[in-house]
Amino acid sequence: MENNDDRRLQRAGCDEIRAIQASVIAIRKARGVLNPSDCELGTDEFEWVVNDYLEELERAMLASGWYGPPGGDRRSGQQ
Repeated sequence: MENNDDRRLQRAGCDEIRAIQASVIAIRKARGVLNPSDCELGTDEFEWVVNDYLEELERAMLASGWYGPPGGDRRSGQQ
């Protein structure tokens, strides 16, 4: 059974990831770059935009320390 501290940490992590995602979307919009929600699902444009968006999201997660090497501590990037 999880204790309340574990749940608070999980919630904080989810909130942080959502904030990173919202930041990437806002920055792309400010730069005039399409976001996945701007494209029609299933089109070549959608696929290209999604891939570009995911690359930017991954870079933002790496920069924030959220995304580390496989098997490592995802928050600190330490193994």
